[in-house]
Amino acid sequence: MFLILTAVVTSLVLLFIGGYHLSKKKRFTAKVKDTLSYRGGILRFTTFSLITILIAQVIIFALVFIFLISVKATSINYYTQKIETSFEYRTDLQYMKQVPEERVDTAFRQEMMIYEQALATWTKDDIYNISQDDISFMIESYVKDLKMEPVLPADTLANKVYNRLFDYYYYREYDYTYYLMLSLMLSFTPYLYLVLYNMQVLNRDRRNVNFLKKLIVVNGSIKPVDYSTIIEDLITNATPNIQHRLKKIRDALSNNTKNTGAAFKDAITDSTSLSERLFFENLEVAYNDFDLAIDIFRDEIIIENQRSKRKYRKKAESMNSLGTMIFLVVMTICCLYLIIPWSKLMNFGSLF
Repeated sequence: MFLILTAVVTSLVLLFIGGYHLSKKKRFTAKVKDTLSYRGGILRFTTFSLITILIAQVIIFALVFIFLISVKATSINYYTQKIETSFEYRTDLQYMKQVPEERVDTAFRQEMMIYEQALATWTKDDIYNISQDDISFMIESYVKDLKMEPVLPADTLANKVYNRLFDYYYYREYDYTYYLMLSLMLSFTPYLYLVLYNMQVLNRDRRNVNFLKKLIVVNGSIKPVDYSTIIEDLITNATPNIQHRLKKIRDALSNNTKNTGAAFKDAITDSTSLSERLFFENLEVAYNDFDLAIDIFRDEIIIENQRSKRKYRKKAESMNSLGTMIFLVVMTICCLYLIIPWSKLMNFGSLF
């Protein structure tokens, strides 16, 4: 119960931290109801709610825990059957004895009779607290007191029965702490999914911004320029995250009100990267001076291309350096593989 509460509290903290870094601070002054429907931070690019994520965590936690318990129960049944049905069970090397084929059934019945008696005599705590030698000695004494002739020597019987008894209790141990910790760790997989999804969305938006810049430059090269038409083209080719803000700008332009500046300001404020912020700032410049904005976009495209070339050049240089280093290591190993046996064969030490 404590671990489940810890998971819930940690989830809330993670969502709050993610929202703090990606959203306005003033949103956190809302009421608890607004917080539970909060769409900022790590959830801003998804349709999930905080309640949905917490429910998914609880379901994953429960499913993983039940799965681990089921696997353990299956393992117990398997090893129990092996312990109680296999004659050739675990035996220490010094106690191994060959039994004639015709006497195997008799030896196994004798061993299982002693095993059942030992199981009724010693509990799990006895097995873990009393030394193996002491228990084996008591089993051996019990075998000697029986009014029957055992097929196996008493010490071998005692060793085999002890091993069966120890394994019987050992495989029945449930490590609940391990199961709870593993279930708790895996219950955070929704956050991993959200992080990876957000990274994908941000990368997609970054590439889309570069494409929209080029689209503006191409459309701006054809005179006369209709700003509303360009906005429509941008909306058609934009990703959902950018498209949403472009539609607000289009609606403000169509209404021809003073809200146009506010629409640009909101788009800039909601930007998740520097390139996205600069794009909307320059888009606002284009609303007032389109030729100036075209020059700015063209310069940004040139700078971005140069940056990409430097990035790929550095990556190529790193790959070449790594390949050269691996080649040298392989050649050194090959040379040593050839030289060392040759030097031993020549016995250069005898020359000095």
